[in-house]
Amino acid sequence: FNLSGPFMNKPSGYALGSILQYLSHGVTIRITADYEVVRSYIHVRDLIEIAFSIMLGITPGPGVPFDSAGDREIEIGELALLAASVLGVHDVVIDRPAIDATKPRDRYVGDGRVIMDLAKAQRLTLVSLENQIHDTANYLLAVKE
Repeated sequence: FNLSGPFMNKPSGYALGSILQYLSHGVTIRITADYEVVRSYIHVRDLIEIAFSIMLGITPGPGVPFDSAGDREIEIGELALLAASVLGVHDVVIDRPAIDATKPRDRYVGDGRVIMDLAKAQRLTLVSLENQIHDTANYLLAVKE
């Protein structure tokens, strides 16, 4: 749910994939949630690099399962605007009801502390969200039928 980059399967089932599909088709981005929806993304390459470093014994693992999460949380309305900007879509239309502040946030974000510590131990600079959007969009366009 929080991975970006190549090999995204079922893009319409995920916020980032759906947004990128809307943008690639040049249609209105439809967000039905009338509450805040917050996500965080990590590039699949970063996650694999961290995992392989642990498996190969280069970096000690935490010894417990850990969440994958990016270094930034973003509300999906903001994600849609950022994706449009990254992809140079200047006439994007987002159809979304007003946010009802009385409703709870949908925050589906893992606890990123461990993965951030692992990235730091590996001196790994995580791929920026802007570049994650770019890489994911390029992949989805390449596999578009």
